[in-house]
Amino acid sequence: MRVGLNYKFDPTGAVYAPADARAPLLLKAPMLAAWTWSGLYVGGTIGYSGGKSDTDTAFSDPVSGAELFATSRSRRLDGAVGGAQAGYNWLAGGVLLAGVEGDLNYAGQRAKLNAVCPGEICNPAIIGVVDDPSAIAQFEQGQKLEWFATLRGRLGVVATPDAIAYVTGGLAVGEVMTAGTVLGFDGNGNAINTIVSSHNTKAGLAVGGGIEGRLAGNWTAKIEYLYLDLGTVTVIPAPALNSTTAVAFNSRITDNILRVGVNYKFDPYDIWGND
Repeated sequence: MRVGLNYKFDPTGAVYAPADARAPLLLKAPMLAAWTWSGLYVGGTIGYSGGKSDTDTAFSDPVSGAELFATSRSRRLDGAVGGAQAGYNWLAGGVLLAGVEGDLNYAGQRAKLNAVCPGEICNPAIIGVVDDPSAIAQFEQGQKLEWFATLRGRLGVVATPDAIAYVTGGLAVGEVMTAGTVLGFDGNGNAINTIVSSHNTKAGLAVGGGIEGRLAGNWTAKIEYLYLDLGTVTVIPAPALNSTTAVAFNSRITDNILRVGVNYKFDPYDIWGND
């Protein structure tokens, strides 16, 4: 034997309320809220990135640490990007917009790099012992930006009731993978390979801008440009036993991202009506 109390949610969004204390319950239709850019939104993006890896490669003596040879190369770090985002907008005076947005993205960007230290500099003692005593750093698997995330503020204007233009900036973080092989020799001219495999999570900055327009209902679409600077990634693999040459890499990672996206904005008034 039990008694209970339930609340039934109406899928139409209708609210039942008494007209007065003595009257029966009446069906009350929900009030439709006017469109506004303020509020919480979630969505996704897809795009392409034209990034760059500016890498300084330094060959040195593994015993004394003295630098033997240095070279610099710039390589494209291009590929598709895509991810998810969420944010919140506030309006001031119906014209000025301020907001905060965070996103998490997968990146398919890769760059390859080869660096060579001539044999007469890195391995002069084995000239004539082997055909080419040069030390070679090869990024066969390449350097890859595996993912990145940003947390940014947004400032903009409502150009029309259904369109905004904005600038954005804030923090960025990403993971850079570096993988390859350093081909070297020992003092007797025997080939020795050093495997390079490193994952580095770097923090940096993101700035950019975009335009966003209302499609229909609470759906919006945007086109956005972002510039990312993740700073310098340093990779110093331990040289192989008896190797005559050690190598260190310093790569400056920057990115230029152009992407499109869609958002759904949650309206706090689209469920329950107000008097």
